[in-house]
Amino acid sequence: MPIMGQQTAILVILIADLRENNANFRGDTMEMRPLSVGDYLWVARKIDGTEIVLDWIVERKTWSDLHHSIRSGRYEEQKQRLRRSPMKNRVYLVEGTLTPQYSASEQALATTMVIDGFMIQRTKSPYDSAQFLLRLTEYLKAM
Repeated sequence: MPIMGQQTAILVILIADLRENNANFRGDTMEMRPLSVGDYLWVARKIDGTEIVLDWIVERKTWSDLHHSIRSGRYEEQKQRLRRSPMKNRVYLVEGTLTPQYSASEQALATTMVIDGFMIQRTKSPYDSAQFLLRLTEYLKAM
């Protein structure tokens, strides 16, 4: 639903990185594009097609992805790029069930939240992740 204000209709669009698997997300307010940082972000699109990037970005990981990115050093590099982005609302979306083999990754998430100031959102499945993204999209539309 467009946001109406001062004779201008604005659509809030969820942008997903091309490398993301979005089979569980359906909607006319999502587009796939290559993103240089993060897996998801939102834009406000004016009726004339101009876009403004909103202040939210999401990096999605499964517990396995998180574990392997920590071990390879990619996790710190990704956090650094997210911190350097202009977005102030940074979310790590961690998907799946935590198993004992990945429990050490929980400490990295705690550090990411407390020290780095990121929000952490845990979901149980790709479907739950899609529902979280949909709720966040609706929240941004209501702002």
